[in-house]
Amino acid sequence: MQSSQPLGSLGNLEGAAVFVKKGDGHHMSHGYHMSRGDAFFMGIGVFILWFAVLTVLTWLIIYSLRPSWCMYKGTDKINTSMVLVASIIIALVIILILWLIKLGLSSCKM
Repeated sequence: MQSSQPLGSLGNLEGAAVFVKKGDGHHMSHGYHMSRGDAFFMGIGVFILWFAVLTVLTWLIIYSLRPSWCMYKGTDKINTSMVLVASIIIALVIILILWLIKLGLSSCKM
């Protein structure tokens, strides 16, 4: 049974990732296509999420380990701006490596 309500008027779910089944329900169709929300969350949205998570994790690790290169000279104090810059760079490198691995695995045809 199909709803007469159009897909774009789902109230609070507008813009959410919704898979829509191709076909009218009377034919055997197993294909799905992605809405705009799916495309966003599979591209830049996932990048932003993983970037934020990895930046926070690497910042916490570097801050807790207190390496000598992130300390102010002659004191015990941590240079938090240097820790933040290093964690941003490390997060970008990790994301780049994971993206390259994903790209390499997705291009392999079995």
